[in-house]
Amino acid sequence: MPAVITTNNFTIVLNDDKLVIISGKLKIKHQVEVSALAEDVEGNQSPELLKADDENIWILYNGHLYNTIIKQKTGQVNRPYCMATEQCFTG
Repeated sequence: MPAVITTNNFTIVLNDDKLVIISGKLKIKHQVEVSALAEDVEGNQSPELLKADDENIWILYNGHLYNTIIKQKTGQVNRPYCMATEQCFTG
């Protein structure tokens, strides 16, 4: 079952490896494979949509926490940056 988060301006859907951003008018603004955004990450775990708002999307993928920024006018996402890895928490 896909993960879905609705914000004031967007609906963010994560289905397997595909991240889709839908506008309030039900138009697909952007879709991308998470694995293509996080090319440097090895592993085969499915991405997990943790949190989203009108400006940010937080995804856990192969033990890495990613944040990506939504461009408000286009709904496209910037390449995410890795915030932390599980080593930060397991020490």
